[in-house]
Amino acid sequence: MVFLMNKTSAPLRDKMDIILKANYNVVEEAMKMDTPVKSLEEIMEKTGFVARVEARGEERKALNVAKKMINLGLPIETIVSATDLDPEKVKELYQG
Repeated sequence: MVFLMNKTSAPLRDKMDIILKANYNVVEEAMKMDTPVKSLEEIMEKTGFVARVEARGEERKALNVAKKMINLGLPIETIVSATDLDPEKVKELYQG
Protein backbone atom coordinates (compact mmCIF):
# COMPACT_ATOMS: atom_id res chain seq x y z
CA MET A 1 0.00 0.00 0.00
CA VAL A 2 2.96 2.30 0.42
CA PHE A 3 3.29 2.72 -3.34
CA LEU A 4 -0.24 4.18 -3.41
CA MET A 5 0.28 6.44 -0.45
CA ASN A 6 3.40 8.10 -1.82
CA LYS A 7 1.61 9.25 -4.96
CA THR A 8 -1.51 10.81 -3.44
CA SER A 9 -2.42 14.17 -1.96
CA ALA A 10 -2.79 14.52 1.81
CA PRO A 11 -6.65 14.73 1.82
CA LEU A 12 -6.93 11.70 -0.44
CA ARG A 13 -4.35 9.84 1.62
CA ASP A 14 -6.37 10.58 4.78
CA LYS A 15 -9.55 9.25 3.19
CA MET A 16 -7.77 6.16 1.93
CA ASP A 17 -6.39 5.57 5.42
CA ILE A 18 -9.92 5.63 6.85
CA ILE A 19 -11.13 3.20 4.18
CA LEU A 20 -8.23 0.86 4.76
CA LYS A 21 -8.70 0.86 8.53
CA ALA A 22 -12.44 0.29 8.25
CA ASN A 23 -12.02 -2.51 5.74
CA TYR A 24 -8.92 -4.18 7.04
CA ASN A 25 -10.04 -7.70 6.10
CA VAL A 26 -10.71 -6.67 2.51
CA VAL A 27 -7.30 -5.08 2.16
CA GLU A 28 -5.64 -8.03 3.87
CA GLU A 29 -7.29 -10.42 1.38
CA ALA A 30 -6.14 -8.25 -1.52
CA MET A 31 -2.57 -8.21 -0.28
CA LYS A 32 -2.55 -12.04 -0.29
CA MET A 33 -3.65 -12.30 -3.93
CA ASP A 34 -1.38 -14.05 -6.39
CA THR A 35 -1.59 -11.35 -9.04
CA PRO A 36 -0.05 -7.96 -8.41
CA VAL A 37 -2.54 -5.22 -7.61
CA LYS A 38 -2.12 -1.91 -9.38
CA SER A 39 -4.59 0.34 -7.60
CA LEU A 40 -6.94 0.64 -4.66
CA GLU A 41 -9.82 0.46 -7.11
CA GLU A 42 -8.54 -2.89 -8.37
CA ILE A 43 -8.19 -4.17 -4.80
CA MET A 44 -11.74 -3.19 -4.03
CA GLU A 45 -13.04 -4.76 -7.22
CA LYS A 46 -11.15 -8.05 -6.84
CA THR A 47 -12.17 -8.55 -3.21
CA GLY A 48 -15.84 -7.95 -3.90
CA PHE A 49 -15.91 -4.74 -1.88
CA VAL A 50 -17.30 -2.75 -4.81
CA ALA A 51 -20.11 -5.27 -5.34
CA ARG A 52 -21.04 -5.13 -1.65
CA VAL A 53 -21.16 -1.33 -1.69
CA GLU A 54 -23.23 -1.32 -4.88
CA ALA A 55 -25.66 -3.81 -3.33
CA ARG A 56 -26.07 -1.55 -0.28
CA GLY A 57 -26.76 1.38 -2.58
CA GLU A 58 -29.37 -0.60 -4.49
CA GLU A 59 -31.07 -1.59 -1.24
CA ARG A 60 -31.14 2.04 -0.09
CA LYS A 61 -32.76 3.04 -3.36
CA ALA A 62 -35.35 0.27 -3.02
CA LEU A 63 -36.08 1.35 0.56
CA ASN A 64 -36.61 4.95 -0.58
CA VAL A 65 -38.97 3.77 -3.33
CA ALA A 66 -40.81 1.60 -0.80
CA LYS A 67 -41.26 4.58 1.52
CA LYS A 68 -42.78 6.59 -1.33
CA MET A 69 -45.08 3.70 -2.21
CA ILE A 70 -46.20 3.45 1.43
CA ASN A 71 -46.99 7.17 1.38
CA LEU A 72 -49.12 6.54 -1.71
CA GLY A 73 -51.06 3.94 0.29
CA LEU A 74 -50.03 0.91 -1.75
CA PRO A 75 -50.34 -2.53 -0.14
CA ILE A 76 -47.31 -4.40 1.23
CA GLU A 77 -47.59 -7.12 -1.41
CA THR A 78 -47.33 -4.57 -4.23
CA ILE A 79 -44.33 -2.88 -2.64
CA VAL A 80 -42.52 -6.18 -2.07
CA SER A 81 -43.21 -7.21 -5.66
CA ALA A 82 -42.02 -3.88 -7.10
CA THR A 83 -38.89 -3.46 -4.97
CA ASP A 84 -37.78 -7.06 -4.30
CA LEU A 85 -37.31 -6.10 -0.66
CA ASP A 86 -37.80 -8.59 2.14
CA PRO A 87 -41.44 -8.47 3.28
CA GLU A 88 -40.30 -7.98 6.89
CA LYS A 89 -38.34 -4.85 5.94
CA VAL A 90 -41.40 -3.43 4.19
CA LYS A 91 -43.56 -4.21 7.25
CA GLU A 92 -41.02 -2.38 9.42
CA LEU A 93 -41.32 0.65 7.15
CA TYR A 94 -45.10 0.57 7.51
CA GLN A 95 -44.77 0.54 11.29
CA GLY A 96 -42.06 3.19 11.38
